[in-house]
Amino acid sequence: MQGIKLKKYFSRNLKLISILTILALMVGCTTAPASPEEMTQSLNKESIDITNTIRIIEELSSEDFDGRLTGTKGNELTVEYIENYFKKIGLDNPTGIEGYRQSYDQKVLLNESKPMIAIKDGMGNITKEFGFLSDYRKMAIFEDVKIQGEATAEMIIINNFDEINNDDKALDGKILLISNNVIAGNPTGGYDILQKVLDLEQQVEGIIVNLDNRYGEHYLVSTSLRYINTKLGEGFNNKTGPIMAYFHDEAFEELTQAAMDGNTLHMKVDYSYKDEVAHNVIGVIPGSDEESQETLIIAAHLDHVGNNQDGTYNPGALDNASGTAAIMEIARMLKSEELQPKKTIIFIAFNGEEQYLCGSTYYVRNSLYPLANTTVINLDMVGSKEVIPLTIGGSSNNLNKDLYDIATELGIDALISQDIASDQRPFNDVGLEATTLIHLDTNKIHTKFDTIENVDKDRLANIIKLVLSYIEKTAY
Repeated sequence: MQGIKLKKYFSRNLKLISILTILALMVGCTTAPASPEEMTQSLNKESIDITNTIRIIEELSSEDFDGRLTGTKGNELTVEYIENYFKKIGLDNPTGIEGYRQSYDQKVLLNESKPMIAIKDGMGNITKEFGFLSDYRKMAIFEDVKIQGEATAEMIIINNFDEINNDDKALDGKILLISNNVIAGNPTGGYDILQKVLDLEQQVEGIIVNLDNRYGEHYLVSTSLRYINTKLGEGFNNKTGPIMAYFHDEAFEELTQAAMDGNTLHMKVDYSYKDEVAHNVIGVIPGSDEESQETLIIAAHLDHVGNNQDGTYNPGALDNASGTAAIMEIARMLKSEELQPKKTIIFIAFNGEEQYLCGSTYYVRNSLYPLANTTVINLDMVGSKEVIPLTIGGSSNNLNKDLYDIATELGIDALISQDIASDQRPFNDVGLEATTLIHLDTNKIHTKFDTIENVDKDRLANIIKLVLSYIEKTAY
């Protein structure tokens, strides 16, 4: 009797044990800890609206924004445009600033009217006016050059550096034509010539250097300021000193012939340095892990180099409406996801990049979030139609390698460089992981030819996917 009862007991309970075992296994399948790879949230990278991204580039590079130079109406309109976009897609407004704007004081270099360099005959009539940015580039960024005023004087051809000396009183009141062999092989030759002239007891009215440093067929517009100690930029409204310009070979030959023929040269400049209030535009997606205080900055510079005052402006489609539009699209896509990142993601459109990285420098010195655990991906000139590698640039070896590996996975041709002069640099300078993604297509940047035709939508979409892939792997 006892054996039969035990048999029935085990038979009945074996069924119960089997059921419990199956349930346990089912529960185990749903509650077992996932691997880090399995825990990675998946972003819908196929939902990139590249058509709208291209439309934003077209708009920012249009005549309405007039080249977006810091300190101009076009730049202010750009700030408003990005600010309204961040508000529309629902980015948080960071604590401590109003309307997504981080405002700061910046000195800006403005071209008030078209420069003029022209040959005059013995009667004072203009016989040849040279083309601004096609024949020559005006140097207004060097300390002690004249940036406001004009001069008319005889020309003296200088073929040797030693010819610039205090013994030669004939230099007084003249315009010096510095031949190419004087500065051959010296990348800072123009600056060195200026310093030599400034040491003279005589007053030299102008310096024309035969230096053809055009990008492509046209001289670029340069608005960089000196960076001095703790200041964001310093400029000099000089009405004394020589007027200075760089001339390409053919135009310089015309000048030397005119000098030998006894003609004079007329030079006129009308630049100014002004103190303006500039704005970085900042929007945020807060992270869920408040204790770690880890932040990821996705950045691009919104400014460009403005109007040439000769009926043309510099659209800056590739440099850098492309990067600005890309971070705007990335922000839109992340906000459209229902997933909250663990890291706080900060989107910054920096101002003043073209005038010595002023906006990013200001942010590093006045960060709205702790910098200690910050990583920065900066987009500058992305999506060039030229088939060139993507440069992953900056002094952050680990971040560079991570992005390079993702680029390789996505089939993006890329290379790593330590030396990129963009908005990652102020972060690198304080030891942070910061990298710039850039297509180094410099053929048309800082000229009137940098239009939407220079941007390829597929290559731009690939860069957006690269950034999203990094965000997916590290921020969620």
